[in-house]
Parts: sequence; structure tokens; C-alpha cells
Amino acid sequence: MIRDAADLFPLLTGPLLRRLRQDPDAVTALRAAIQDPASADSSTPIWAQTPAGGQTPDPAFDTQRSYLLATVLDHVGLLDESTAAIAREVLTVTNPDVVVHDPFTGAERPARTAAATLTRHSLTRD
Repeated sequence: MIRDAADLFPLLTGPLLRRLRQDPDAVTALRAAIQDPASADSSTPIWAQTPAGGQTPDPAFDTQRSYLLATVLDHVGLLDESTAAIAREVLTVTNPDVVVHDPFTGAERPARTAAATLTRHSLTRD
């Protein structure tokens, strides 16, 4: 039996959320990747600037990555206002046709609309 994709989100995001709740260095690394995308370790496929085929990345790539990182931090209540502001700026200055995917719900929405969803959760620590 194949489960609905939404049922799999907790399995995929759970370990990351636990790590963020227990490891301040992991939180710092995600904040740094939002604030300065060049600081991310580009030797791993998730952070690589170009796809494996060597093509130039789609302009939506950085937008999706910023949204993903900000949403994860927001979900655990660790998205500080300065990082949220940077992520919102990335989401609002992008092409209006760019769509981002929410890793927790599987929902897709325009990046500019997604900017308004950040910081729903209260900040629990810096």
C-alpha cells in the first residue's frame, strides 16, 4: 500500500526538526544559508548551485531553497525576525510566476504569497 505523500512529510522532516530543536549550530547553519547563500556547502547535491547535468539553475532554485529553510526554522519556532525579513525579500522580489512547495503540507503557492506565511509560529529561542 502506497501512502499519500502528505503522510510521508513527518517521516522526512522529523529528523531535521529534532536536530534543529537540539543543535544550535544546525540552526545557525540554516540561518547563514538564508542570509548568505554562498555560505552553504555546495559540495552536497541539496546545496549545489547547478544541477548534475551542469545546466544553469532555474532562477526559482534560490527562492525555493530560501523558502524551504525559512519554513523549517519557522515550523520549530526558531526563525528570527532578521532571517525572516531576508527570506521574505527573496520571496517577494522573485518573478511573480515562481511557485514554492511547502515541505510540511505539500501545498504549492506563489512565492510572493508564501512570504506572508513566514513567522506564523512564535519564536522560542535565538
